[in-house]
Amino acid sequence: MRPLSETNLIARLAADPSVAGWCDSYVVGLSLGLPEAKAVMSKAMPMLTGEFTKQEVSVAGGPGL
Repeated sequence: MRPLSETNLIARLAADPSVAGWCDSYVVGLSLGLPEAKAVMSKAMPMLTGEFTKQEVSVAGGPGL
């Protein structure tokens, strides 16, 4: 069994709380290690140019919260 800290997390955008997302960091980590995912990322990386921005989020829920 994986630790609760690596499981489901629901977050809302600080700028627009009506926008929420769900993430399972364990599954994301596994999928990013797939050869197919690495191939797609290597093709996309040269297209990522310009200024990178971030979105502030607040945790809306998850195990133990």
